[in-house]
Amino acid sequence: NALACSIGSAGVNRLARTLEVNSVLMKLDLSNNPLVGRCIGNFASGLRQNKKLNTLYLSNVHMEDGGLRILADALQYNAILETLVIRLNNVGDEGGRALSQCLKVNQGLKIVSIAGKEILPL
Repeated sequence: NALACSIGSAGVNRLARTLEVNSVLMKLDLSNNPLVGRCIGNFASGLRQNKKLNTLYLSNVHMEDGGLRILADALQYNAILETLVIRLNNVGDEGGRALSQCLKVNQGLKIVSIAGKEILPL
């Protein structure tokens, strides 16, 4: 659990590489740790290849539409993740459309929670 521990960009990048080969970790909570810039892309790349993680909490990680689009793209190739919690992020219609497209392809996700999301003005 890395909840609000300020792991930073370097930590997220190391975690992304670890996710690619992870065979043990099943639940990860990165809530309240900003995933901005290239961090989300690197993290999504690791998640795309992960074969064990089934629960992921990314609440209040400062994710916007572009970040959710990158994450949703990676999740199209990950049928292991069952629960995704992305509450309290700044995503709007574009991010919602990307997630919707992902859910049409991804048969593994059973629970997706986006409650409390803030929709930015267009």
